[in-house]
Amino acid sequence: MNKLILVSTILLLPGCALKDASNPYCKAPMNPTSIWVAPKTALTRIHIIEENVTNKTVIEKLSETTPLTLAEIIDIALMANPDTKKSWANAREEAAVFGQSLKNYFILATLNGKYDLERRRQYSTRTFQNHIDFYDRDYGAEIDLSYILLDFGQTRYSSKAALEALFSADWSHNSVLQKTMKSVMDDFYNYLLEQQLLKAQEMDLINAEVTLESTQEKFKLGLADVSDVVQATTSYLKQQLDLVSQEQSTHQAYTLIVENMGYSSDAQFVFQNFPKEVLTFTPEKLDSLIEKAVINRPDLLSKESTVKSKEAALKASKLSRLPVVNTSLDLARLYYHEPMVGTGLTKYTTTISLSLPLFQGFYISNAIKKGQSQLTAALSDLKKLRLEIEQEVSNYRVSVILSKKALKYAKAYLESANEDYAVYLDKYRAGTTNIVDLIQAQTAVSDARAKKAKSEQQWYSSVADLTYSLGLLLPSRVSSDQARLKLGESESEKAY
Repeated sequence: MNKLILVSTILLLPGCALKDASNPYCKAPMNPTSIWVAPKTALTRIHIIEENVTNKTVIEKLSETTPLTLAEIIDIALMANPDTKKSWANAREEAAVFGQSLKNYFILATLNGKYDLERRRQYSTRTFQNHIDFYDRDYGAEIDLSYILLDFGQTRYSSKAALEALFSADWSHNSVLQKTMKSVMDDFYNYLLEQQLLKAQEMDLINAEVTLESTQEKFKLGLADVSDVVQATTSYLKQQLDLVSQEQSTHQAYTLIVENMGYSSDAQFVFQNFPKEVLTFTPEKLDSLIEKAVINRPDLLSKESTVKSKEAALKASKLSRLPVVNTSLDLARLYYHEPMVGTGLTKYTTTISLSLPLFQGFYISNAIKKGQSQLTAALSDLKKLRLEIEQEVSNYRVSVILSKKALKYAKAYLESANEDYAVYLDKYRAGTTNIVDLIQAQTAVSDARAKKAKSEQQWYSSVADLTYSLGLLLPSRVSSDQARLKLGESESEKAY
């Protein structure tokens, strides 16, 4: 009875798997228009643990009294941003792969054990009724040792390829750190720009209100036509709508920088504003900047390591056509419990073997062709990135020079626009100009405020972009003296 239950249980175990294997469509929608109803097993969710809840509360309280500086924001982002954690994990994965590639440098050992039970029933040759049961038991353990004596450099070049792949992942991690820093800096400057534009919009609304009040006073005194009031009212309402739109843009910029910091959008951080005085400089010559970029850009160094990895892998593929000499040693101790047989056995076997791949179905030759193609592609990617870096450095250098000029002109433009609006407001009140000229002057002030705010943001962003293009946000191959933007001569502005 017990045997019957055991057999039934074993037969019923694959029942569910048999149903799914014979009809897998039962796990999919029945037809193109039907909605898939998820079973309970598909509703199990992955709960993301919020690691920075405590830190967020502390940072929120600290930022209320002392607004966060850009350096503090970057420090927070590097610790909490998921991209940096992912690149770090990828580098550690490649480190583990490199460790695996060193396996053939060691003596490999495998331990095997067994236990066999055999029952034999012997019947009488005459009656087939009387029988005798015999039980044979065999058990023991065996250890196998193996080592590659000679492989003509296959292991060395395979491990070298894995090591260069690890270096590539390491440089990629550095690149992700710099990209995260640049992204945070761009978001920070963009958020401060939106704040500046919001303040400018509030001031524009005040100017529009002053204009409207002036027209209403003149209208009450019979010195202005109703069309002046209508035009001023329209301008005032437009400024109100622009203010609402700017508030939305400011909120979106805030949530973007908080996301890059690695926190949810409900965080309430206070950030430091632009400094009152903007310090400018002129970058050094283009050739010198490109030389720095070639030395320091981690993504370029990652591509170079990838090329070295492909070269080593190709060399290993070519060496796989050569023989491999192996040696092995097997030690075993076995025990027997059989009638008329000894109770134990100890044995050892030593083997030296040579393996030569005479024909592997063109696998080796195709592996060589694959390696050559991968090396060509890696070299092409390296060359392409080198050209892109040179273009970035050139463009960002010119951007710094032009942003410096734009900042100077924007300040003068705002001062002139404010004076112009004050003059036209006095002239309108005195009745020597019309409402159209006053509104135009008001619009010029609004445009000047926006351009000044944008020029400040463009200056800081262009400096950050140039520093990133040189790989100096986190320099890893130069001294502290070299890891700086040198101030060039003023004549370089003319020649760019």
